[in-house]
Amino acid sequence: MAFLHASARNRYKEGPVLGKDIGAKVRKLIDDHVISLGIDPKIPPVMLTDVEFDHQLSRAVNDRAKASEMEHAVRAHIRKHMDEDPVLFRKFSERLNEILQSLGEQWDELVLQLHGMITEIRTGTVPDEHVPADLPVHCAPFLRTVIDVACNGGAPSPHELPRFKDVTMELVSILTQEIQADPRIWTLRNCQLGKL
Repeated sequence: MAFLHASARNRYKEGPVLGKDIGAKVRKLIDDHVISLGIDPKIPPVMLTDVEFDHQLSRAVNDRAKASEMEHAVRAHIRKHMDEDPVLFRKFSERLNEILQSLGEQWDELVLQLHGMITEIRTGTVPDEHVPADLPVHCAPFLRTVIDVACNGGAPSPHELPRFKDVTMELVSILTQEIQADPRIWTLRNCQLGKL
């Protein structure tokens, strides 16, 4: 049971801790057994941006296992970073679902598509035609949120984009001043970002 749990935790990147209610001696016996089978339960799962991810992926027995590992790594990455840029990571999630639905069980093609998506996530070079090149990087999540709210998820017209950029720059300036005036607001920003 512990081996299956540790394997599932490594594949799906999260899950409850197994064996909290057992004694330390029994827990050590279980951990030793699982380690002898090749999984160390004390080492956290390898995440998408970890250096070891490609090595772990290369150990997958076939393309189906690779695709599954990649899918769950992308999903875990999206869940972890959703609050940083809600619109961008929602689009990543939608794109992931489209890839999975359109390709079905074409495992080799699925691996190629997911590899491209993982490269975009790792390098941070996400093509976004609505974010001007001269916009500071820390303002991009706010601009995406402003566009998403103002256009109801649609695309802005070319004459609206400069106005949205100006609103975003003003918004970020106000937030920066407020945070510098009272650092406790910084923790509130994380709670309120999704409501902007």
